[in-house]
Amino acid sequence: MWDRNFVFISKVEDLKQVMIRKGSSFPKPPKFYDIFALYGDNILTLLGGDNWKQRRAICDPAFGIQYLGYLSQVSVESMDKLFERWDSKSKLDEPYFEINAEKETTDVTMEIIGLAEFGYNTIVTC
Repeated sequence: MWDRNFVFISKVEDLKQVMIRKGSSFPKPPKFYDIFALYGDNILTLLGGDNWKQRRAICDPAFGIQYLGYLSQVSVESMDKLFERWDSKSKLDEPYFEINAEKETTDVTMEIIGLAEFGYNTIVTC
């Protein structure tokens, strides 16, 4: 990992200069991206070129400021509901309560994806 020089940048304008205007002058080290090549070429493993630009253009809308704002709103609302459920469990007359952290985090993740991407809650509660 330390077989090359590193430059740390703290000014936003300088970072923009390096990443956007002169990005092709700073190639990404392929060895850091090899693990992502498990399923072939993708947006992470293509380290530049026309194929990368084409895939990047397809992915760009998912990272737009409007969508990320909406995703943040949905995430906060879903997490608030989760915390309310936990809070109601904590107010029972029992000294403690258990949660299944894997199920709870999976459910809230699926709820966020369902609401943000498809407009409906994908979790069925019984």
